[in-house]
Amino acid sequence: MSKQRNSKSSVFSVGSQVRVKRGAVDPEYPDMPMGGWLGTVGEIEDGSYLVRWNPTTLEAVHPIYRERCERDGVDFTGMWFQEEELEADPGEPLSIEQPTKIADGPASLDQQTRKPGS
Repeated sequence: MSKQRNSKSSVFSVGSQVRVKRGAVDPEYPDMPMGGWLGTVGEIEDGSYLVRWNPTTLEAVHPIYRERCERDGVDFTGMWFQEEELEADPGEPLSIEQPTKIADGPASLDQQTRKPGS
């Protein structure tokens, strides 16, 4: 069941086809740009939108992003966005931003929170 709880009028509704605006990044992996990713609004809560990626986007996901998500137990089939990060899908072909520099970092999210020697 999808939910739609918000205190203000939403630009998009559940079922809207949307595209992520250029410059948006995944907060968990800031070296991974999300601009151009296409999906459908699945839920709306407090002005945020859960976007479920369409099959074309899932096929085009950078392999490093998919590997990180799988390794860290993060669902890569969708993500929450603020309204200003989204635009209506104009129906144009998929054109997603690609990372320009992959950051070296901990092997997993869990290691980011561990203290040295633990």
